Amino acid sequence: MDCDISANMSRRGLLKGGAVLAASAALASLAGCAPKTREDRWEETRPRTSTTSSLPGSWDMEADLVAIGGGGAGLAAGIEARDLGMSAIVLESESMTGGNSAICNGGMAIPGSALQQQLGIEDSPEAMYEDMIRHFGHDYYDDYVRLMCEECSKLYDWLTGFGIQFREESLLATNGHSRRREHHLAPGDAMRTLNQVALDKGVQIKTDTKVVQLLREESGRVVGCRTEQGAYVKANRGVVLATGGYARNTDMINQFVLGEGAEAYAKTTYDAIGQDGSGIRMAQAIGVDTRHMDYCSMLTVQNPDGDNGAACAIYHLGAVLVNENGERFVNEAQGYTNVWTETNMQPNRVCFQVWDQAIYDEYRSNDSSYYSMDKVENTGLLLRADTYEELAALMGVPAETFVATMERYNSDVGTSGVDSVMGRAHLNNDGPSPLVLNHAPYYAFKTTNVICTTYGGLKQDASQGCLAVDVFGDVVPGLYLAGNVSGYSNMGCNPGTRIARNASGTGFGGALAFGRYCAAQIAQQGN
Repeated sequence: MDCDISANMSRRGLLKGGAVLAASAALASLAGCAPKTREDRWEETRPRTSTTSSLPGSWDMEADLVAIGGGGAGLAAGIEARDLGMSAIVLESESMTGGNSAICNGGMAIPGSALQQQLGIEDSPEAMYEDMIRHFGHDYYDDYVRLMCEECSKLYDWLTGFGIQFREESLLATNGHSRRREHHLAPGDAMRTLNQVALDKGVQIKTDTKVVQLLREESGRVVGCRTEQGAYVKANRGVVLATGGYARNTDMINQFVLGEGAEAYAKTTYDAIGQDGSGIRMAQAIGVDTRHMDYCSMLTVQNPDGDNGAACAIYHLGAVLVNENGERFVNEAQGYTNVWTETNMQPNRVCFQVWDQAIYDEYRSNDSSYYSMDKVENTGLLLRADTYEELAALMGVPAETFVATMERYNSDVGTSGVDSVMGRAHLNNDGPSPLVLNHAPYYAFKTTNVICTTYGGLKQDASQGCLAVDVFGDVVPGLYLAGNVSGYSNMGCNPGTRIARNASGTGFGGALAFGRYCAAQIAQQGN
């Protein structure tokens, strides 16, 4: 008798009405057919490449900790490993380390830093946690969020200890934060520093080394990996998978998010070239589960007439978003990761960020990628006019409608502090109140969406050292997750949409924090 009845009985069907009793009777009548254990199911579904037969007779390289991915998470894991007395190898698929961390806006959320204390800003990991759960809203992973807030609080001292500097004027209250918590630095310089620190501490860094397979022993423990060149790398104590997301994989974007059309965004995708989803696919091949794969982020920052990176998010600082009809269409306080669906519904999928001279003056010398007026000026695409009517002409929008839009916004904000059209009550999230935009001259920057990063990833257990979790809900020994291969998937989402809820500074900061944390967890496990 064929004992596999799963093809004819779904779990959902068994749980409907009286089908449970019927199913029990049917199972009882199957003489000699014992229920399948978790191990039986794993034996049937696991890839055959994960058995000991795929382990080499000898290894080409080995270390206590092997980090796959040389971005912020991988480098941080390698540095922390050396500080804790372990040997470490970092394997990077591209020709240089840095990944997304080297090309992001340089912001990281750090609660309770020395800089905040110096400026009289009260903050703590608990205060950040309260902001995060309020902002994430739905389906966030509480253990991860709590741990992220605690571990990010350690970053300021760690980074400044290497001579990396944060600037006072770049400490901002941004998307998801109720106070000035997002610290900014020059990301490329910071990653070059961390790369050199890792080398100086004895971390082996192998660039142009793409990993194509995770290797498990018969017990299920991940013990190493195989590279595209055929080299076998042994991890004596643990593997940190830090390969990032899948924003550069148009097939995966179409499969999980858009259905079709990802190719149109490929040239302006902000993520690093190595964000190809290969780490997620490798982990899936050994049974690791996923979470939120159908969520991604488009940033509403890019000027469609400029080069990749001709971008800003001045609406975090008080600007408004206006479409080609001269009308506002969204509550800008949702932040640059959460207004892309509304922007995609506007004519030609474009809008304009509009602000005044007061904002321009305050942020002129800011050095953050998305908030620097000097950077915006250097694009050659910033529009400037002495009146709203003249600005409308430069934008190509109906002047009468645009002037009415701006006058109503200024009247609402000046009178009640809340705009009556879209309900904006803050610059961003729960931050400061909106600003009246009535200081001439006025500015506009044409803006559209770009795929920034993906918010789906591998499932992990933050209560067990950030170990990966398989499709049966069990942790995968030896495989730790750090950075965007998992991190964003633990944050919230807007139900019924493709919009995930993340907060500024949690990607870059989270990558560094969890790279260090995973290394510390591996060190605690012993040999």
